[in-house]
Amino acid sequence: MSDYFYNPYHFVPVKDIINDDVSKEKFKNNEVDYLTHDRYVNKEDVYSGRIVCRISTEDPVFVGNERCESIEPHKVYHFMMNGKPTIPASSIRGLISSIAEAASNSALRVLEEKQYSRRAEMRESLSAIGMIVKDTSKDGETVLKLRPIALPTLKWRNNQAVIPNEYKQMFTKPMLKVFIDGYVKQGDQLEKKSNSFLSRNDPDSYCADNQEFWYIKLAGNCSLNNGIIKCLSPYIKTIYSRHNRNEFLKFLIGQKAIGDPISEEEYQKITDPNEKREYTRGIIRVLGIEGRERNIPTTKKHEIFIPYPPEMEKYPTFDVQEAIEKFEKLADERTEIDEQLPYNLKGSKRNDFSNSERKDLKIRENDIVFFRVSENNPKKVEEISISSIWRKSCNGGSYDYFEKISPELLPFNPKREKITIAEQMFGFVENIVKDEKKEEEEIDALSFASRLKFSFGILDEKESEPYQLDEVTLKILDSPKPPCPSFYFKPKNNTQGNNFIAKADLSLNNHIPQGRKFYLHRYSGDGEPWKTNYEGENTSQKSVIKPLRENLTFYFHIDFDNLTRKELSLLCYALKPSENYRHKIGMGKPIGLGKINITPLGIFIIDRVKRYKEDDVFSANRYHKSWIKSDGDFDKLPDIYCKEKQALNPDNMDSFEKLRDDYANSMDEDIKNAIELISDPNNVKYPVHTPQMADQDIEQEAFRWFVRNEDEKKQGLKPLDKGIKELPKLNKRF
Repeated sequence: MSDYFYNPYHFVPVKDIINDDVSKEKFKNNEVDYLTHDRYVNKEDVYSGRIVCRISTEDPVFVGNERCESIEPHKVYHFMMNGKPTIPASSIRGLISSIAEAASNSALRVLEEKQYSRRAEMRESLSAIGMIVKDTSKDGETVLKLRPIALPTLKWRNNQAVIPNEYKQMFTKPMLKVFIDGYVKQGDQLEKKSNSFLSRNDPDSYCADNQEFWYIKLAGNCSLNNGIIKCLSPYIKTIYSRHNRNEFLKFLIGQKAIGDPISEEEYQKITDPNEKREYTRGIIRVLGIEGRERNIPTTKKHEIFIPYPPEMEKYPTFDVQEAIEKFEKLADERTEIDEQLPYNLKGSKRNDFSNSERKDLKIRENDIVFFRVSENNPKKVEEISISSIWRKSCNGGSYDYFEKISPELLPFNPKREKITIAEQMFGFVENIVKDEKKEEEEIDALSFASRLKFSFGILDEKESEPYQLDEVTLKILDSPKPPCPSFYFKPKNNTQGNNFIAKADLSLNNHIPQGRKFYLHRYSGDGEPWKTNYEGENTSQKSVIKPLRENLTFYFHIDFDNLTRKELSLLCYALKPSENYRHKIGMGKPIGLGKINITPLGIFIIDRVKRYKEDDVFSANRYHKSWIKSDGDFDKLPDIYCKEKQALNPDNMDSFEKLRDDYANSMDEDIKNAIELISDPNNVKYPVHTPQMADQDIEQEAFRWFVRNEDEKKQGLKPLDKGIKELPKLNKRF
């Protein structure tokens, strides 16, 4: 088996040159005659009519419609009309418009405005702990603030540790946490250690939903003087230096205790005052492992006891509002991927919005968080998270990076000055940002409806059952999301080499997006790469489908009005960029489903003036010019195309190939090469799948290849330009 493989997707580049555009002012002033819906334009090179096409399935295809949420894995049903499989018009329109946009370097009509984030590295982990409390702002309003309750990890030298300058104003007491041992590695997952405090008590974490106190005996005293911590019983962690393997560093991460914590009830039963004074009140922070035993690193051993005596309830609080907003924004993005993300503390309930299908994770009073202080403002919290290693906001988001290439690439908005050719053909709606609005009544968003109307893909009436294959459970439809710099981005001034970009290095100044994502076709040597081998695992993330079989035939058409010759040529190119080009449609594109062959069978032009002024409305043929594919089995068209079968004077207009090639010859060479390279199945010489190590099951620990790649700094998706003649491959080995 080869160590080489292809990533399931690659990118068609975007450029800063926007061709075939129309100025917004000309459009608003009705100065472009063909951009209209109120009349048919009577000019020699402006066309109205219909293109009829055939779709042949060359791999199993599935276009979902109804979804059953009551069972797991979720069962999804194919789109049907009159009891037969049908391809929705919206799906056909989507795949054709995506090619037209890419080929013409038009604006990205669909681009989610999203702040990019990445998983923090170990060296960026947060270790200071705080409690969210309600307090009063300078304006007299009740706001959430943070009360520091446990020091961050500190370097330990000569039996003492120095608090970093930025934390000195927040910590005026020696607040050290205590680690509670309770987990053990069992095979490839964690388990609770038998007879440990955690297994005996199974405590919930202190949080907004649980304010339970515990008591513990601390093993020694701690003191703080001029930012220097001294501890009689320190809990030290030793690691080797990254720069000098012969050197090791010591870190103060907490203090030791005598025995396990006891509950409030047990504490109140103590009658000896002296013994009672030996205990310190505190809270327990528990992340827990239930339901995620395989997802938590097997090196985890502890939960945390945090001393919180009654006097701590009067300890100062600090500004945390911006940090909360930043965390919740990142948390919402993770919840969109998986409603259980980000993980919250054991016993903490996600906020329940009764009128919403989603349960977002919001920060509330009494929640326990890790935090980092602003280096520039020691009284302000810069960052918070539920877990110590969370996500970091990247420098910019999707709009910022594409805007760096050209502002005209963004979905239509008030700052745009041009209307690109794909927007002229497929339509657009101006996106008015909320903070740009004054009053709802004053909004006057610019919009334009499409001049193309797509039909459903209707199954050939000659096709016989069964139309669908047996039921199958799909692999998880997940892959690295942006930013994933080594895949989604490239160096701004250098496209050579392996294109590796470290997550922490992504920069608006140095990098640009690779472009628009397109999926490769499956490797012919693979069997059923879409099928999971673990039907009973992660069922909430999987779907059960009955895909359409190969070698089914569908027919559809596109009606168009007032297209210029260039627009008609672009439409032809989008329908079939080259003879070997194959589109992908529907669900499961990253895992091998969806390959179809679109064959244009005829182009039919209506001379509107002649039809309505000269022709006999009852006897005249609908069309005045046409091209019919000579080997397209045109006589086999369904009866719904009876008017097209009666078309007069075939071949009295340019052929489909002539129109398509005229546009292809005018394209940017990098864009043309990428489109035709990615979607030609003949170019796929190796298996196509998400990255994996050589010794790895592709459905298990999908992160391993990326972790190794980040360490080795070796592999990325090489940008496609006119000089690239083969799909860039990746390697399972480093």
